[in-house]
Amino acid sequence: MATASNFCQIVKANLNLDATYTQAGLLESLISGANVQAGAFQPIESRENGKKKTQLVRYMSPVLASSVESGVLGTDANPTFCDGDLANYKEEQFEVNNFAHASRTISAYDMASFCEGTNTVVMDVIKSMIRQLVKNVDTQLIGLYDAARGNTSAGNTTPISGLAFSDYANLVASPAIMDAISTEMFKLDITGRPIVVGGQILDQYSRAAGLGCCNNFGQEVSSFAGNAALFADTSMNAATLGAAPANNDWFVYPAGTVQLLDWNLADNSRVAMGSGDLVSSTVIEIPVGEQENFSVDLDVTYDECNKVWAISLTKYFGLMNVPADYFKVGDEYEGVNYMLRFRPTTV
Repeated sequence: MATASNFCQIVKANLNLDATYTQAGLLESLISGANVQAGAFQPIESRENGKKKTQLVRYMSPVLASSVESGVLGTDANPTFCDGDLANYKEEQFEVNNFAHASRTISAYDMASFCEGTNTVVMDVIKSMIRQLVKNVDTQLIGLYDAARGNTSAGNTTPISGLAFSDYANLVASPAIMDAISTEMFKLDITGRPIVVGGQILDQYSRAAGLGCCNNFGQEVSSFAGNAALFADTSMNAATLGAAPANNDWFVYPAGTVQLLDWNLADNSRVAMGSGDLVSSTVIEIPVGEQENFSVDLDVTYDECNKVWAISLTKYFGLMNVPADYFKVGDEYEGVNYMLRFRPTTV
């Protein structure tokens, strides 16, 4: 029988969450090995799952091209060694400012039956909340990403267009959109596979790019799609991105340049949320996508007035990215933070 001290641990030990509950592509990409294990892109550090409520980023901007001397020995003046701007660190603090919370109540009878081992009501309630909780976190992250986007190599925030389907009715994929992404990565002097997140069009593109050998021009489209890590997201649509054609846009960022900052209350302190007496709390891992797990707070409280039990799931989170002033005024990449938006087109 469950007691106040071990209730959540019993739930945690018996909770089977091996299913994929929703396609939350942006969240999945942020916590994926492709992003977290890409190596820290200075100055952003890899996440510590659920451990940090704030992250102070200390960084030094790259020197300007104009500060680099060049010449020919014996012809030009020797380089000077004691000049140059004073090197100063900059700082920016990122904080957990967002949360998602879901709660459902259970009757005293159902809870008693669960404690006696005659039903699985607590597990079923938790499973019933996971999908919408993950979607809510993902939807908020879409807004945070778009609000933080910096410049493209062209010096503006206009989405970069590229043809995704040369024949959309028959799902004939075009390599042009992936070439546009690769070209932008080249212009920004970025190597490696970028991360691409998008809605229905990306989902269709990833499947179409894997069909058959070649497109109408004899090009093996699947090889282009393999140059990026693709993540489908059902929350990237008109509600989050804007009316057509913006609703089909993709988010693109080099691995490691954007990181999730998340925090678990149960791991770091214990303060009861809302009304009722806290019975037990812990952190559980829930699946996001096919390979990644996401930690959330699980709280169990008892409402003495209404004689019901409340099961709650809560997640606190934020976003870390390359600071807007990472590149100095006058730098060719001034205003760039590598958070990009692309607009796939169709014919």
